[in-house]
Amino acid sequence: MYLLLVSKAPNSLPSQLEAERYTITLAITGATGQLGRLVINTLKTKTAPGGIVALARALDKAADLGVPARLFDYDAPETLAAALEGIDTLLLISGSDIGRRVAQHGAVIAAAKAAGYCIPAF
Repeated sequence: MYLLLVSKAPNSLPSQLEAERYTITLAITGATGQLGRLVINTLKTKTAPGGIVALARALDKAADLGVPARLFDYDAPETLAAALEGIDTLLLISGSDIGRRVAQHGAVIAAAKAAGYCIPAF
């Protein structure tokens, strides 16, 4: 299982006053899987649930997570860009279909780059 955390690069550093009002929206892919659920439950103890977005291919399975959910199917690239609107930081949790990971990750990374994310590490 691989994790990839990407964030949008800020245009400029916020002032102290702006920083105090600034909140980030963090999206977690694979949110209904075992690791995705653990990540979301841990994040809910650290930040407000409104700042967390579950990205999942089956929204009905995300209903019990206690955070907003958006459709995000690695195998349906047309769902990816819209789901990233308003997201500041994206955590990519790899899919369970090992033979499809390269294509799936490529689609997510392409959508993230198109949305203005930088990819600092893998």
